[in-house]
Amino acid sequence: MSEDDERKLGTYEPPSRKQVLRWLEIGLQESKRKIEKGRVRDSEREKVRQGWVRALAYAVNSYRKMINDERLEEMEDQIEDLKEELGHE
Repeated sequence: MSEDDERKLGTYEPPSRKQVLRWLEIGLQESKRKIEKGRVRDSEREKVRQGWVRALAYAVNSYRKMINDERLEEMEDQIEDLKEELGHE
């Protein structure tokens, strides 16, 4: 069943942060491999390599943002726990 079919049926669940991070890790690894080991024999292929560099930069930035979001959520939870311990709401 496709993602569109799942959405129509109301059974679609967006991927978890953990899954998205895994996809980004895979993308980072593949982009890095293409940058380091991909062969460039002409200018058109060099354009492809540059595209991989841009893809890597975008993926790294997305990864960083997701990690920061996760850390902020953990800090918010810790603050809430501390407030509860101190009797503040």
